[in-house]
Amino acid sequence: MPDNKGWIKIYRELLDKPIWQLSTKEQKVILITLLLMANHKPKKWEWNGEQFECAQGQFITSIAKIAEKSGNDISSQNVRTALKRFEKLNFLTNESTKTGRLITIVNWEAYQGYDDEANKGANKDLTKTSQRPNKDLTTNKNDKEDKNVKKENIYSDAFDSFWKVYPRKKVKPRAYKCYCARLKEGYTDEQLLKAAQQYAKECEETAREEKFIQLPSTFLSSNKPFEDYLGELDEDEQDIETGAYGRVIE
Repeated sequence: MPDNKGWIKIYRELLDKPIWQLSTKEQKVILITLLLMANHKPKKWEWNGEQFECAQGQFITSIAKIAEKSGNDISSQNVRTALKRFEKLNFLTNESTKTGRLITIVNWEAYQGYDDEANKGANKDLTKTSQRPNKDLTTNKNDKEDKNVKKENIYSDAFDSFWKVYPRKKVKPRAYKCYCARLKEGYTDEQLLKAAQQYAKECEETAREEKFIQLPSTFLSSNKPFEDYLGELDEDEQDIETGAYGRVIE
């Protein structure tokens, strides 16, 4: 149920990445289609009397729907093969749910978010003079947020241990907020630390570039990608092909 309005960012460096260079022409079409289908803002909807929510960079769909959106030359098998490949390359996560197939674009916030890029060339009519204050405002705001948090010393010792081992250290206040939210849901400090350690090990073994490492707030988000590193949950391989996604309520 993506919103068809607006636009997405595609960086030229994608042309040099294995996910593009080693993809078939069908997979390249599917990759761009997935980016276009992803929600650019959180969405809530109702299905069978229950309320569900998708975050930015996520969307509920089906294999058939992705194939349809990708064009007449793309088959369902093309989509299945592409999803498996993209998941191995850590471009996305692919999960079957009772309302459809949940696709999550990894690091969506880093590439499509507005925190760092909105004030840099988004409007071609802006002058250099007007761009500079906007950039400074964003930087000062983020610096102020970090300084305020440091003064208040709100971080727990357990979170500091998590932060120390996590392979990408960006926007600590937001990460701590997500960390606390997961604790309230019943996860333990030990579980979150274990997940961070396992993820850090994977990133080191694969020599993953920092920009392809999930932001800590993404890793700890309500979508819970950290669960993949707890060794407790098995992925549901069942493919739910459904066009009934419920009624969007927000």
